Amino acid sequence: MAEGGDIEGLLREEADRPEAAPGVAAADAAALAVAMDAARYDPELARKAGDYLDQQHTLVKLQVKHFDEEHRLGIAAAKRKRFADRIRNTIAAGVLLILGMVLLGFLWMTMDAMRSRQVVVEPFEVAPGLAVRDVSGRIVASRVLDELIRLQAATRSSTEKARLTNGWDGEIKIEVPQTGLSVGEISQILRDRFGHDVRIAGDLVETPAPGLALTVRGTGFVPKTFSGGATDLVKLIRDAAEYIYGQSRPALWAGYLAGNGRYAEAIAFAI
Repeated sequence: MAEGGDIEGLLREEADRPEAAPGVAAADAAALAVAMDAARYDPELARKAGDYLDQQHTLVKLQVKHFDEEHRLGIAAAKRKRFADRIRNTIAAGVLLILGMVLLGFLWMTMDAMRSRQVVVEPFEVAPGLAVRDVSGRIVASRVLDELIRLQAATRSSTEKARLTNGWDGEIKIEVPQTGLSVGEISQILRDRFGHDVRIAGDLVETPAPGLALTVRGTGFVPKTFSGGATDLVKLIRDAAEYIYGQSRPALWAGYLAGNGRYAEAIAFAI
């Protein structure tokens, strides 16, 4: 009989045996078997054994419940981690995609700038209080551009013709964060750095005569002023456009002069 004659003593005695140390579960099973056999002849021991079994049953139920709860919590934690990993991967992929698009856009703008050979007419400066009414800097620039387009259209030549455009239409205004520059301004910087554009600007002022003086200046050629009367604005614009055309596209200008029978001017220009 175990110490104290009760079920706890039996279990403790069996569990304390050195040979039982490697297998606690086996010791518990053996002690329980001995106790159950002894309980057949001892009502008190049978009651204690029953109490013990009830406690073990309750303990097992608690362990099972605890295991199920831990299992559910583990599954929920795994799902949250998987969801967080997906979000993190999606964000990382989105950031990489945006950076890739920005890089491709920058490379495209750089390549476009390197190939650019435009003649770009910027708005002219017009003196305040000018005698000519309803004339602004954009109007003067637009008329100069119109005249350049007319000259190029009238030129018969195998030389590649220039792309003529103004400097204010189609400008992209989207600002790039932390730079203070718009996409259009960045594109312009790249064109100025790598491109071959000819940019035209100028001013229109009133002379003491009274009259008008139209000055044009552009990339790579000397500024020139054309003067005339107060009603000679159309002629001044035409003369200025011819000068710009000759300076920005010499081969085309020579072809235009020859094609329009202005041989003396073509020879003088060639010399």
